[in-house]
Amino acid sequence: MIPPNKAAFSENDERPRKHRAFGAFFIGPLAARSGDWAMKHVLLTIAASCLLGCAPTPTQDNNSAEQANTASADHVSGRYQVFALNEVALTPSANGLPEVTIEDGRLHLQSQCIFHDWEFSRDGETVRTGSWDYGDEAVGMCARGLTETEQTSITVLSEVDRIIRVAGGYYLSGPAGNIQLQTIPDPAEVAARDVDLRGHWSVRSLDGADLPYSIELQANFDEIWWNPGCAGQGRQYAIDGSAFSTVPPPDGAREVCAIGYPEELPRIWQVMDQAETIVSRRDGVVVISGPDGTVGLVPAPAPIQD
Repeated sequence: MIPPNKAAFSENDERPRKHRAFGAFFIGPLAARSGDWAMKHVLLTIAASCLLGCAPTPTQDNNSAEQANTASADHVSGRYQVFALNEVALTPSANGLPEVTIEDGRLHLQSQCIFHDWEFSRDGETVRTGSWDYGDEAVGMCARGLTETEQTSITVLSEVDRIIRVAGGYYLSGPAGNIQLQTIPDPAEVAARDVDLRGHWSVRSLDGADLPYSIELQANFDEIWWNPGCAGQGRQYAIDGSAFSTVPPPDGAREVCAIGYPEELPRIWQVMDQAETIVSRRDGVVVISGPDGTVGLVPAPAPIQD
């Protein structure tokens, strides 16, 4: 990601001593902001049942925790892709990445012809996995050894005891490590959108004026955010045909990590909150617009993982 120039941050910024990368989110050499803005936003919370990550050990504020505590295991039901293991983003191979399905008290890991199942229960942020009784189910796997990714996924999921909603999905952790799951959307829902916003984007223009530097955003099927995701700078969004809408973060919430961010971001989110349409122009620019202004996005390369 190309960081904004220093002019976009407070002169009183202090550099954190150490930064760590988790998935595609980097707590990179951006200054930590001491002003009020750094405490206004939160990790996108459990307003929808879909899924990139945050700090290695994310935490939630009281408001988010209360929401999480009222949820049951059914709220996390769905299909996910293993996006990161032990704070390292996975590089897709020719055979793809392992998938995880959560439903009916069961957690299922599938990686080609390799699979593993657990009993799964959840109470707020607390989760438990246990041995799955296959009973009379037909069980058969291919005769090959496990890859490192498969073995690590099984080891981690066997001991997870905590789950946290993060931008893009869920972060599960326990004594054996941590794993990040990213939502896999229904193909029919993707096809119903005039614009597929998933991927990496650079904000080219704001209210019709070109920006002097790049502000890069990332999006999955239902969330768009500025990295690192723990800064709480992002929105859940929905697209229906060419109609666009967002879900702002809850009032009174805070971000997990206090870090400086581009001064244009609040305006970008303000425009998106009032936006009504999204279109992809012939020149490749995606324009999100409404009565309060416009945001122009162009595709950007994915950041290089260390």
